Amino acid sequence: MSRPRTGHAHAPRAGSRGAPGAPGPRPPHAATRSCWSAWLLALPALLWLAVRSGSKPSRLSYPCQRAALGSVALLLAPALAPALLALVRPLRKRWARASAAACVAVAVAIAAGTSPGPAAPGRGPARDTARPGSAAPGRAAALISEIFAVRQAGGPSGDHHLGVDQLLACMALDSLCFYRSAQAGFERGPDGIVRADGVVLIKVNAQWPERGGTNTDVLKGLIARILEHPDGFTGEVVVVENTQGAGTLDWAQANAEDHAQSAQDVVDHFAALGWPVSSCLWDSLRTRSVGEYAGGDPDNGYVVGDWQADVQMKVSYPKFRTVRGRRVSLKYGLWDPAAGAYDDSLLTFLNLPVLKCHAGYGVTAAVKHHVGTMTTALSTYTHGAVRYGGLGAFLGEVRLPDLNILDAIYVLAIPGAGPAASYAQATPADWLLAGRDPVALDMWATANVLVPAITANGYTSYPMQDPGNPSSIFRTYLDASMSELLERGRTVTNDLCQIDAHVCDGDSIRVDPPGGTPHGTTLSFPNPTAAAVTIRFDLPASGEVRLEVFDAAGALLRTVRRSLGAGPGRELSWDGRDDAGRAVACGSYFYRVSAAGFAATGKIVTVK
Repeated sequence: MSRPRTGHAHAPRAGSRGAPGAPGPRPPHAATRSCWSAWLLALPALLWLAVRSGSKPSRLSYPCQRAALGSVALLLAPALAPALLALVRPLRKRWARASAAACVAVAVAIAAGTSPGPAAPGRGPARDTARPGSAAPGRAAALISEIFAVRQAGGPSGDHHLGVDQLLACMALDSLCFYRSAQAGFERGPDGIVRADGVVLIKVNAQWPERGGTNTDVLKGLIARILEHPDGFTGEVVVVENTQGAGTLDWAQANAEDHAQSAQDVVDHFAALGWPVSSCLWDSLRTRSVGEYAGGDPDNGYVVGDWQADVQMKVSYPKFRTVRGRRVSLKYGLWDPAAGAYDDSLLTFLNLPVLKCHAGYGVTAAVKHHVGTMTTALSTYTHGAVRYGGLGAFLGEVRLPDLNILDAIYVLAIPGAGPAASYAQATPADWLLAGRDPVALDMWATANVLVPAITANGYTSYPMQDPGNPSSIFRTYLDASMSELLERGRTVTNDLCQIDAHVCDGDSIRVDPPGGTPHGTTLSFPNPTAAAVTIRFDLPASGEVRLEVFDAAGALLRTVRRSLGAGPGRELSWDGRDDAGRAVACGSYFYRVSAAGFAATGKIVTVK
């Protein structure tokens, strides 16, 4: 924030000191007006700081609090500086006056330094690599969150789930690698998500039977892909959940094609094959308050923070030892007792919720799922704090998932129903979605998957779920959570116009895991492009091939047809123009290449 102007210069009065034409001292009434103006401008920021920080001074380290504190300092510095300098004038010695003036200048400079200030021109927001999705405060509106979605997702196939395979391929086609590896390749690279040697926590919804819980076919397929890490998996997979004493990982009526396949059955299946897969039902820890390993407490339980008046809750998180003896703090990572330190890089947190209506909060998806990560016991008041942004406070202070995978194979699309969902109530939607930003994922999935399913079921009114109504209970808690996340420096958005959705058709992506190049997919280069782009693909049979280009709204812009022979590396080009010969504007476009027995989709970004 720039400093407020403190008045205009005045011509020196007769008899005043100073060089001819130099501005003289301001009249006392002008200085008084400036001082009162500064105090009036600073007062709202001071009141906001008092309300937001409350009884927890550590919140003054939050980005928004630092910005407000800097604004207060910059507003008051011009008003207080004359008074401070007046104290300096009586000092007789030059060195004393110089020293005091220097102290005033340093104090003003330090105060100004608390304000984040404007970003350097032409530079994007700084990112916090320690947590996915974090960025410089105040810059969230300039960013775009990426969503990856597979419609017509395939089903279970042995230990695999075709929809999971298709989703990971869809992510890789847009440069989000599932596997973290020093060797770059399809679905793997140095910026990948899952390490080969760490602990992977998969948070499921197991509070409800039938379609109310996470699809265990999807869970099974996800675990299979983790274990097939191209570097050889030497870590540990732990399926976790806190049903708050109301559920189990071993439901006899599960959300799966085989209704008897519970989450615990999936865990036991891989464990019987010798894989390091286990489960931890945090229900057994929910009533036990513990300290951190670094504080000398070795016990399993929940670490509970201080009361936060603005979200009406105490943030809590689990801390436990795995079957193989690794000590996990959800907030800090893996504890190494020999080194006496945490290693956060060895912990991966995957969030695997199910999309459905909720009678109390409108929609359950990636954000709401974390009621089952915290504890509602120990006087935390977790469930009631959802509407006040308590979930955002938890995600901002403890941990954002490294990836949210939203199960929408079956959705509960009945307004006023849920969170329980019977087999008969559920609607087959056959979507799988993923993203690092849980707020963006919930907005996009509600608008493009849940609401269409609701209307297809014959409902014309869905006030609790309406993503376009900021007063709906869904938007109320989601927006409050977003505000808490932004306040803590995380980059999230509820603006559908800022969400870059990569949508793939499941039947056009056929993958041979692990990590193999997907058949039926395409590569486009250069991408982004300022001119023509070439689409390369493998063609299984000779014949006419059709290339169609669509804008972001799905309108067909251009169709290119060409007869090609069967074989690998076949190519079609698009010159960046529509069927009328007009050059398209810069932005995101989607294409589909199709022929007899072949179809593939992809994305092109045009720049100027």
